[in-house]
Amino acid sequence: MIHFCNYVRGISVAKRVAIMVGSLYGGGMERVAAQLSMMLSDFGLEVYVLVGSFDRRKAYVHKGKIINFQFFSLCSLSSRVKELGSLLYDACRLAQFKIEYGIDCTISFAPEMNFLNMVSGRRDKKILTIHSCQSLRKDFQGICHQKKAFKIYNNAFKVVAVSRWCKQDLIDYYGIRRDKIKVIYNPVDVAECKLSKIRKENIILIVGRMHDVKQQWHIIRAFRKVLDEIPDTKLIIAGTGENNRYLRKLSRKLSIENDVIFKGFVKDVQNLYDQAKLTVFSSASEALPCSVIESISSGVPVIAADCPGGIREIIAPGDLFDDVIKECTTVKCGMLVPKVDGKKYGAEEPLTKAETEMAKGIIFLLKNESAREKLVQNCLKYRELFDEKRIAKKWRELLGEVV
Repeated sequence: MIHFCNYVRGISVAKRVAIMVGSLYGGGMERVAAQLSMMLSDFGLEVYVLVGSFDRRKAYVHKGKIINFQFFSLCSLSSRVKELGSLLYDACRLAQFKIEYGIDCTISFAPEMNFLNMVSGRRDKKILTIHSCQSLRKDFQGICHQKKAFKIYNNAFKVVAVSRWCKQDLIDYYGIRRDKIKVIYNPVDVAECKLSKIRKENIILIVGRMHDVKQQWHIIRAFRKVLDEIPDTKLIIAGTGENNRYLRKLSRKLSIENDVIFKGFVKDVQNLYDQAKLTVFSSASEALPCSVIESISSGVPVIAADCPGGIREIIAPGDLFDDVIKECTTVKCGMLVPKVDGKKYGAEEPLTKAETEMAKGIIFLLKNESAREKLVQNCLKYRELFDEKRIAKKWRELLGEVV
């Protein structure tokens, strides 16, 4: 067998690859970077992982040599002048690193890393990745997130978008050439996502950082109505973030604090998927959330507020409907409910239409095991779209073009 790092169809390919990411813990993008480090190492490539910070106890499983690069441009800076200066300084350091280590290809994660990758010399092939609904994220600030900054992406070897929605967003909003963009889904290790054999209690699961874009308060408010119908239901929340205190306070004011379990950061969430009957999501936008992919791969149907991004591609694969969701609607791997408005309501305020529909969907699937079981089987069928082996093949093909 011809070794990948030497030849692909007789053509010499890159041997040394660098992966640039802020850290190797905390979220879906970081998990994908860690998975990619293992894929590329298994291909026979020499992998270097450049991180802004590293914590071995929290880091996802990874391979390759860790380089704690300490990117100064990731720090909070008081002015655009200081930000630009830090970017240029980091770019010079990065260029020196690439020369010193003989890097053939650099794969970067998120706009800050993509910008540094692009302005750090011409010796290596550059692959940029986008893991968010970029044009919709008004909370993203800084030079690297400005629309003009994305023009440089057309000079990259390839731009990897994690969903078809993200690809179209990069074309329509940022003017990136269609031929530059390749869609590669986030991977999941299907072999590790085994269908739980235990009899499940009425447990609902939320997985995700407690950031404004996730909008988990809508789920907590809907959960109050679920308890009125099914009192033995529990809601487990896995994640941390700036809304932690607000969500706990909301639970107390709704008098459901004994039924909402805050787990904090959970490195291995598989045990929670094994317990849960459903997962629920309420985000303002989601490019291609790993937690949704992990959920269906574990045979756990998803109830999600309809939003821009790739959630439809995961739980309604192949469906081309463009209609606005107005009520809870069953799809292949769960249910779509109307888009939530993102407002932080108090406990005393009545449920919105979207929150009411979310509660209806949860109650229906908890009370109708046959309907839920049908969705479970669909989840196990369509999880193959995100199988790590399938995604590894796409990355292998892409790296094979780096000659």
